[in-house]
Amino acid sequence: MGKTGKPLLDRQNLKHDLFDFSQYAKMKKQSAVLKDSFKGSGGNYTLYPELLEDSFYAMFKYAPELQPPENVELDAQLNRGLLALAMESNEYEQLRASTRLDPVTSATAAAAFATSIVDENPDVIDAINKYLVQMKDTNVQIKDLQKEIKKQQQAQKKQPMPQTQQQIQMLQQSLKGLQQQQQQACQGAQQQIQQVVILPAVQTALDAIEFENEALSGWGTGAGTLAPVSFEDRLALQKAFLQNKKIRQIMQMAGRMRRLAFRKQKEKSKHAMEEITDIVQSDDIAHLLISEAALLVEPELEVIFDLKYTEKQLLTYEITGNETKGKGPIVVCLDVSGSMGGDRDCWAKGVALALVEIAHKEKRNAIVIVFDHSIQHIFEFMKGHFSFKTMLELASYFTGGGTAFDPPLEKAMEYLKTDAEFKKGDVIFITDGESDVSEHVKMDYLDLKVQLRFTHFTIVIGAEFGMVQHSLKPISDRLIAVDSLTNELAADVFESV
Repeated sequence: MGKTGKPLLDRQNLKHDLFDFSQYAKMKKQSAVLKDSFKGSGGNYTLYPELLEDSFYAMFKYAPELQPPENVELDAQLNRGLLALAMESNEYEQLRASTRLDPVTSATAAAAFATSIVDENPDVIDAINKYLVQMKDTNVQIKDLQKEIKKQQQAQKKQPMPQTQQQIQMLQQSLKGLQQQQQQACQGAQQQIQQVVILPAVQTALDAIEFENEALSGWGTGAGTLAPVSFEDRLALQKAFLQNKKIRQIMQMAGRMRRLAFRKQKEKSKHAMEEITDIVQSDDIAHLLISEAALLVEPELEVIFDLKYTEKQLLTYEITGNETKGKGPIVVCLDVSGSMGGDRDCWAKGVALALVEIAHKEKRNAIVIVFDHSIQHIFEFMKGHFSFKTMLELASYFTGGGTAFDPPLEKAMEYLKTDAEFKKGDVIFITDGESDVSEHVKMDYLDLKVQLRFTHFTIVIGAEFGMVQHSLKPISDRLIAVDSLTNELAADVFESV
């Protein structure tokens, strides 16, 4: 309530409670997309803060609902038209499937929507801002007049005088004129609002969410995925997307490669022989022991079956396909030299990230050795310790320099020799450079291949093999030189590991 006893008018058009506000305040403080939107488009539209907050509530709330106009301050009502039209669209309903009660995706969608409105309608926004300036100036004059009228009315009560009453009437007439001016300015702004193109802004928000979901798909909590993506990691991903277009391209490529890799792995599993390797406790109905299935025969035993099923304590067969049984790690030697830029780097890292998830799905360790003229970094993805943060670090890792093959090969051998987990593995070597392999490294590598029975797959990005024909061919089970980076080539890699 205000000092007059009347309820205070809201600045927001969407109904919201303390929980909704706390979520917005948290995201406003922590989310890079909201901060960036204020820095970018925020200063171009007077009502941008209110529009952004309303947009967040429209995305986040379980059942968004507009407030009655009379509950909202006059100037802030201008955003109502933008929101109402957006909320009527099919694209908005698609958005809500991802954003409902999810503060991170709601922040992404709200920022994309509000920013697009301002950036794509600059002339209209300028005109609205001018009307808003008039409304603000007029509102100041209205409040001053209202104070003066109140003051004169109080004086008139204490000591009635004809001239005071005349003064009050003149002030009230002026107030009426100012209120009409304010209403005219508001109508002018509303006419401009109607010219704003809304649907492309909703589509922009939908595209942003679909892109974010694409980048995150596979890293969540479902079967065959990596560790759950934490709130902090999702915020880090948002920030990375904003700051580096290259990371967005790599994560998009990784998403496409991931789907392709799983399809190829699924096709392989259809043809793989299966065998029982153990008896375990689980809720896998398809592989029940006959003794457990017998519990369903007697009605009085069904309770025991239900309890064991709920607690995942049914005795079931553990089935292993021969296609993946006994396979070792995946070791990726990834060239990040100066020439591996643009599409080459995106494609190579997309393949590397998909290979990491294949390793996780098949309970294999994975190592990505990043090199140019020397080892620049090693990313380890051990069974049970997969990290989305490490995935993002790999996608973000950029360097330059020349190319040398000995260092990554020697490092790969260190892993293969020293850890029993690294036997019977697959080494995928991706490069576009030319380098020699020392004779002693070549002989050591070939000897180790015989001992540990691992395979080596070399991908040379470029139309010609060049020196690689002589340096890497002797140690490679397969060597492919490509000029175009296609899904077919990636499928060939995924089918071989």
